Amino acid sequence: MNAIDQSAKAGYTYRFSPYTAVSLDDTFYQTSSLLGQTGTLGAGGVTGSSGSAGQPLLIPFADVISNNLRGSAEKQFARNQMAGASGNFSLMDFPDPKEAPGVFNSKTFGGTGFYAQRFSLKNYLGVFFDYTHIAAYPPLTTSTAQVEDVMPYFTLYFNRSTSISVAAGPQHYSVSLTGGPDQSAWTPSIAASAGWQRARTNLNVAYSRSVTGGGGLLGAYQGSSGAIAGRLQISHSWICGVDFDYQDLKNVSPAISNATPGGHSVGGDALVRRTLGEHFGLEFGYDRLHQSYSGIAVLANDPNSDRGYGSIFYQFQKPLGK
Repeated sequence: MNAIDQSAKAGYTYRFSPYTAVSLDDTFYQTSSLLGQTGTLGAGGVTGSSGSAGQPLLIPFADVISNNLRGSAEKQFARNQMAGASGNFSLMDFPDPKEAPGVFNSKTFGGTGFYAQRFSLKNYLGVFFDYTHIAAYPPLTTSTAQVEDVMPYFTLYFNRSTSISVAAGPQHYSVSLTGGPDQSAWTPSIAASAGWQRARTNLNVAYSRSVTGGGGLLGAYQGSSGAIAGRLQISHSWICGVDFDYQDLKNVSPAISNATPGGHSVGGDALVRRTLGEHFGLEFGYDRLHQSYSGIAVLANDPNSDRGYGSIFYQFQKPLGK
């Protein structure tokens, strides 16, 4: 099948003072094959973030248009104190719904606020406030889910290269479907991450459990996810890396669960990169993705995706000002 992929990314950061900054980022992509959608796996430090929007499903050979916009402001108002806020808006659109039965156009928006206090060189304590609104649009109806949570978190640096972060708190969600009963409940939310970094090596491990939604699915889902990512710089010119990602979703909406009960996805990728001088380089990689969702026929019939790739890249940098 012929396919065309397009993507664009833009970012802007303005620093009002040495301790206050705002930023705006936007990412757009349009694709009609898995070649433009894979390679999104990875793990990083979560540091208390709950992440109420689930990872989008990857539908093979379906035309998808996606855009994600995020803005944030942060201020360090004392030597050991910092606060910030962010807002986000994202949409996913399937121009031909027949290519992705069981998955629907969706919009997600929300905001997050945080406060962090450092008590010593090794200890941080803070809290996140998060709100997410998720809407999906099947024919002749609308599915909406709202998630609010408060998550205190604690971060400990064992030394300059090793840290661990744990967050937990109450989470409230509400789900509604046009013509059906509303549902709401409280549930605990948990997130944890650990990181280890040396001059040439880094390793990150993350786990979270919370109510989530989005990605073209109806309703809200009890989600558990885990990720591991590692990088090794073998020499000045050679870098290799390995990522692993897991996500399990169970629908918490009785009125919708029979149609889309949920499922799980498991994926991983490996890459090797070689730089050739200051600007040129080569990269080779392989990734595999397994998605098992019984309510989505296109994935139930073909749950596996494998890709091997090679690329040649050229990069340059030029400062735009002081």
